[in-house]
Amino acid sequence: MKHLSNKEQNLIVVQGVSTFAASLAGIFVTLFFFQYSDVKTTLLYHAIVFLTLLFWNIMSGVTLRFLSSGALVKIGLTSAALYYFLLFLFQEKAIAFFIPLALLHGFSSGNYWAGYNLNQYIFTPQ
Repeated sequence: MKHLSNKEQNLIVVQGVSTFAASLAGIFVTLFFFQYSDVKTTLLYHAIVFLTLLFWNIMSGVTLRFLSSGALVKIGLTSAALYYFLLFLFQEKAIAFFIPLALLHGFSSGNYWAGYNLNQYIFTPQ
């Protein structure tokens, strides 16, 4: 295996930590919504997240004209931290705010993935 550059190593670390945290948190968020609500709310929450993620992935073509790919990653990670903080802050009351929370979750994921994928293309020439 070829020696990885510092930027490539950073991408691997960021992606590993982000994927692990999002996967672990995703399980608990799904169980949380299911426990304090019902299947319909849980499915609607995930549908909103995926549609918002898709929208922001498509919009990245526009946002990347004004922001760098690194800025999109930072925006995605910062808004993800805000999303999890709000879940922690609202606790059981988060069910009443599941639509804004789903929009925030989709926004953070869409921006993160758009920026990360572009950075991966830029920093890994091979």
